[in-house]
Amino acid sequence: MYKLWSETYPDADIHGFGSLESGKFDGFDVWVLFGERKFMQTASPTPRKLEDGETGSVLIWAVINGRHVELEDTVWKGELPSLEKAAIADANEIRRAAVELVRPGLPLKAPYEKACEMLAERGYTKPSRIGHNVGLGPHEQGSIDGFSTVSFEAGMIIAIEPNANIKGRFKTQISRTYVVTNEGCECLNPEGDL
Repeated sequence: MYKLWSETYPDADIHGFGSLESGKFDGFDVWVLFGERKFMQTASPTPRKLEDGETGSVLIWAVINGRHVELEDTVWKGELPSLEKAAIADANEIRRAAVELVRPGLPLKAPYEKACEMLAERGYTKPSRIGHNVGLGPHEQGSIDGFSTVSFEAGMIIAIEPNANIKGRFKTQISRTYVVTNEGCECLNPEGDL
């Protein structure tokens, strides 16, 4: 991967700096969680393989010139049960609706409240937050939740991830990174559904 990055971005540094989560010197992390492990957010590798009809979470964190970005998605193998197909579609729809409320002057809690309303309408578990600031580390202070008193400002980098969960049954893991612009926000990684 380092060779590809150095050929593709010859003038860019792919190493991070220190943050609240300590030093981050490897600029590219990818891990996959499935089965019961997808509820853990992080886990050690196992030899178990993804089975037909099963979902998994792919988490990709990268850093270039000291700035972090995350791209996370729910993937599956074979035919997926309709309940999980609907949850993935719902999570993407809710994320797009939440992103509409990301612009300078609006409070960080505005997209959270919209996402919680839409998640509740569909019977999903209420999240403690639907995103966070991203910067020198993959998770910076500034939570997109119902308690924040901060407003969006141009130049902020955030992750939006309103995942559709029913505790213990299934969960989606879908996150995109955005930069707040003067008019709204711009996605820093593939905006489409993976």
